[in-house]
Amino acid sequence: MTRGKAWQIGGPCRVCLACRASRRAEKELPSGAEAKDKNMATIAIGQQMGSGGFELAKAAAQRLGARLITVDELFSEAARRYQVEPQRLRVFDEREPHFWDWLTTDTVRLVAYLDAVTVKYLQEDRTVLIGRTLPLFVPYGVSHVLRVRTVAPLALRIHRTIEDEGVSAQQAERLVPQSDREIQARVKSMRQVEVEDPQLYDVVLNTASTPIADLAEVLCDLALAVEKHCAANSHRLLSDACVTSQVRAALIAHPQVGHAPIAVATSDGVVTLRGDSLVPPWDRLVREVVAQVEGVTSVRLETSERPIPPRAG
Repeated sequence: MTRGKAWQIGGPCRVCLACRASRRAEKELPSGAEAKDKNMATIAIGQQMGSGGFELAKAAAQRLGARLITVDELFSEAARRYQVEPQRLRVFDEREPHFWDWLTTDTVRLVAYLDAVTVKYLQEDRTVLIGRTLPLFVPYGVSHVLRVRTVAPLALRIHRTIEDEGVSAQQAERLVPQSDREIQARVKSMRQVEVEDPQLYDVVLNTASTPIADLAEVLCDLALAVEKHCAANSHRLLSDACVTSQVRAALIAHPQVGHAPIAVATSDGVVTLRGDSLVPPWDRLVREVVAQVEGVTSVRLETSERPIPPRAG
C-alpha cells in the first residue's frame, strides 16, 4: 500500500471496489478464532458526524476479535494519567467548547497528553480506535496502522444524527454542518492540514452505498494486507514515536519544565533532547524526568549556550 494516496470506496456504482474486496475477504479472511491467529494492522478511524464510523469500528473490532477504543476512553485515560479534568479535554470534541474557546485553551499541553495516550494505544495489537480525527495522530512513516476516514452525503448524515442523537430535524440540520466547520478549523489550527484531504488516509469509505457489515469485511481484508506489506522499520518507528510522545508529555506536565523549548527525538529507546535551556541545574532535572519514562534506555542532552552580548559603550 502506498502512503499518501487514499483508496476511496463507495459511491453510486453497484459493482464497486468495496463489493469486490468484500467478496475477496469472504474467501481469504479468517473469522472468529482463526482471525485471532493472524497478524493484522491496528485500525484508526476518523469519522464525519453521522457517517456511521462508530458502527463500522464496532463491526470491524468484533470480526477481528479486537479491542474497540473510543475517543472518550482516550480522554478518560489522559485525564487520569496527567491529573487534568476530563472536561478540559472535551476541547477535542467539536461540540464544546467552540473554536474561539479552543484558541484560548492550553492546547499545546492537552495535545501532548492526548497524543501520548493515543500513540500508546496504537502500539497495542488488535485494536480499533474511533474518533473524529484519530488517524491524524498516527506518527509519520508508520505504515502498519490503517488510517480510515468515513464520509457520507449530508442528507444521510443529518438523518442518522436525528436517530442517533435524538434531536429534531432542525437541530440536526444545524449540528452536522457546525461539526464539520469546527473540526476543520481545529485541525487546521492544530495540525496545519485539511481534515478532509484524502491523502491523509489510507482509505476513505462512503458509508451511504455499501452496508456497514460489508465495509467491515473490507477493513479486515485491508488490515491483513497493511500488516503484511508494511515497511520493515514501521514497528520500530511507532515504538520510538511512542517514547517521544511520553517524554514530551512528561516534560510539559512537570511544573518546573512546562513549556520550555526542548526538542525530543528517539532512536531505539535512546532519547536525545535539544534546547538552549539544558544547562545546570535544569539539565539534571530534565534528565531525571526523562529517565523515568517507560521505554527510555538512555538520555542524551545537546545544547548550545547563547553567547553573552557585548556591553554597550
